[in-house]
Amino acid sequence: MKTKVSKSIQNLQLKSFEMMTNSVSFKSILRGTGMTFVIIFGSSFINNSSLFSLNSLMVILGFFLIFTPYMFNIAEKSNI
Repeated sequence: MKTKVSKSIQNLQLKSFEMMTNSVSFKSILRGTGMTFVIIFGSSFINNSSLFSLNSLMVILGFFLIFTPYMFNIAEKSNI
């Protein structure tokens, strides 16, 4: 079971790395970096599930990086 999970994590990391290197858009780079943070630190968060650990903070940062382009896009459209 652990080898299956680690194999799927490696595949997700490879796909996110390919997405980061194939795109030239800053938004895509932010999303790819956020996905990588969530995958790497989320998989280690399973072993150490403390709420205020470094892993949980990095997962939150990863989700922030994923959704930052959408927040800026909404702000540009509404002229905030």
